[in-house]
Amino acid sequence: MRLICINDANRPENIPASKWVKKDDVYTLKYVKKLSDGSTGIMIHEIDLIPYFPYQFFASSRFIVHPDDIENISNADVEVEEKELAAV
Repeated sequence: MRLICINDANRPENIPASKWVKKDDVYTLKYVKKLSDGSTGIMIHEIDLIPYFPYQFFASSRFIVHPDDIENISNADVEVEEKELAAV
């Protein structure tokens, strides 16, 4: 699933600009995780945040689903994501 970045503000100082999302750019969803603070974290294929611990995920609020992909989301896809989130 493709995501569009809608918010690239507040980049942590220890993450280079080249490793940060850019507003209006399109990214590919890799993984979704419910975080300990109750928010939802997003991993994307294009940028690996793991080397920048403690940052591992982008906030889900930074993205929207690409309009061309919305119609392709089925109930089965949503159920799989919910099960994965519940298991984490």
